[in-house]
Amino acid sequence: MEGQHDGLCKQIRTSRSPPARVEQAAYARTSRLLTTRPQGVYIHDSRVAKANASLALARTCALGRPWNALHRSLFVDTDLDESVLPAGYVAWSAADPRVVPNVTTMAEYHNRGPGWNATARAAGAVGVVLSAAQYELYSSVEKVFQYPGEGRFGNVGWIDRDVEG
Repeated sequence: MEGQHDGLCKQIRTSRSPPARVEQAAYARTSRLLTTRPQGVYIHDSRVAKANASLALARTCALGRPWNALHRSLFVDTDLDESVLPAGYVAWSAADPRVVPNVTTMAEYHNRGPGWNATARAAGAVGVVLSAAQYELYSSVEKVFQYPGEGRFGNVGWIDRDVEG
């Protein structure tokens, strides 16, 4: 994923470096304008880095902000460069945070690198750092992606598992 996406990693590029497992996927089947359906991304075994060295982005880029209260994004086992904001995730705005406890999912598990800051993540109180028990619900892409309209998990046939970083 690369570019100026409003909800996730603005001005940050996500890529894998071999021999990372190929489980990085973006769920882009629903319009982000819809407010009644969960939408989101699952980033696993990846690297989040600014698009190029000329960008002065130290500690300025949020992992994401919720485009609606049903936002779902997870960064798992991911190396975060220095461009990542210490708090990780941010609310949409002060007047309209779009973060609803037990509904909005903006989570991390086992991330590392200069962009990882456990103290700032806790103080930011927007995203959540998952425990091993909490992560079990998301421990494979088959547990994350549902078939639209069915609620049945395992909708992974559309994922390109041969992407090269």
